[in-house]
Amino acid sequence: MKYKINYNLKSIDLDIPDEKVSSYLTYPDYKGETVKYSDLLSKLIIPQHKIIGVVINDLSRKNPHQKYLPAFIKKIKEFQPQIVKFFIANGTHEIITNTAKLQKQISEIADEVGIKYSVFTNECDDKEKYINLGKTSFGTDILILKEWMTTEIRIYLHESKPHYMSGYSLIDKQMLPGLSARESTVHNHKFALDEHSGPGRTYWNENLKDRNNPFSIDNVEFRHKTEKYQLKYGRLIERDRNKDLAIDMFQCTAHAMNSVLHYVEKLWGVIGKPDNVCRKVVQKNEEIYKFKVRSTRYVIVSPGTNSACESLYTTQRCLDMTVNNIIEDKGEVLIFSPCRGRHDAEPDYKGLTPDLESKELFYDNLIKMKDWKFSQVREYIDNNFKLYMWKTHRLLRLMKQRQVKIYLYSELNDNLLANVNIIPIKDYQLWINERIARDDGDFTIINFGNRIIAVNEPRIYTN
Repeated sequence: MKYKINYNLKSIDLDIPDEKVSSYLTYPDYKGETVKYSDLLSKLIIPQHKIIGVVINDLSRKNPHQKYLPAFIKKIKEFQPQIVKFFIANGTHEIITNTAKLQKQISEIADEVGIKYSVFTNECDDKEKYINLGKTSFGTDILILKEWMTTEIRIYLHESKPHYMSGYSLIDKQMLPGLSARESTVHNHKFALDEHSGPGRTYWNENLKDRNNPFSIDNVEFRHKTEKYQLKYGRLIERDRNKDLAIDMFQCTAHAMNSVLHYVEKLWGVIGKPDNVCRKVVQKNEEIYKFKVRSTRYVIVSPGTNSACESLYTTQRCLDMTVNNIIEDKGEVLIFSPCRGRHDAEPDYKGLTPDLESKELFYDNLIKMKDWKFSQVREYIDNNFKLYMWKTHRLLRLMKQRQVKIYLYSELNDNLLANVNIIPIKDYQLWINERIARDDGDFTIINFGNRIIAVNEPRIYTN
């Protein structure tokens, strides 16, 4: 039978006998309920005449809240706020690229609606803009933007999705890393080196065995501490967090035709107290995006389309989201990802990483550690950790500790792949036929591997 898999927007047919395919996973055809944004807003009730803080994610991801900002801001005006302070949770992301358009949009709408407002971004390296609320139980300094702490009522506007470190992306991440100082983010992101920090595992999961994620728990403790206080007249005073609200939603894809996602206006969302919203969002994500399958020796995967497959760096995510959880030790994975790079990328990193810094910390470290034992890799990264290095750690853990061979069908130069022990493939059907002939294992095929979660039950963790 022929199975379809993406090569960016192109659909490729793979010829594999049905009896050799254990599972075929792709982005789900969502047939569930559609939520009207107006119905969510009808439940938005907050005290009048207050200083309102509204946090929204930056433009580094698909953000359905942008479309509904006019309706949201008009609704907020009904409560006659003293001022509405908008915060763009860009974390450590570059400010101009990821926030400028959104800042302009918020300002234009607020001016038209006629409210008093201000807009803030997260300048994570400007230490004067943060206040220290102590530490989480994991030792992360709770360095949060001072301006956020001046607000009386707080509203989180968030769009959820499966996440490769925190289990699922939730409002917790809008505080850490969204509005936190760089050093808080770096300390938190080091927990990505822990094998329990992975897709589907979150403090908010109703399944006890999937709650033990230090990355996620650290995020939750950080947010809870920020919600405990307000900064008023230069002093921290305790506040009532029960008036805070969260609106979390995601735009579901109605169907995938010819292996290309066709977005249809199917919105799922929930409004309520922040913690309750987190629980409901995780339940819905588990229902839609999580697949439980048996492990196989061979896995064929495509990360998806557009930005998901633009570089080796972004492609690595599909290994975290799916392959790592379901491939057998000493297995083999074939990835379909063109890795052409952004049109404006410099030749030094085009197709490898999004920018020069991530190349130095991800790709260059893969070269440096190519012949190291994994124990050396783990010790070095643990002692010299910087952002992006967790990706190096995870890829080398898969290759060295679990001895998984990685093959890539792409447009990258063969030498660039050989430099990091990734094997370039030109004839993918020949690769498949050779493994069918071996008759020593079955295949799992995964399309849109950056967008879904695949797990093997029960999970076994090794150090």
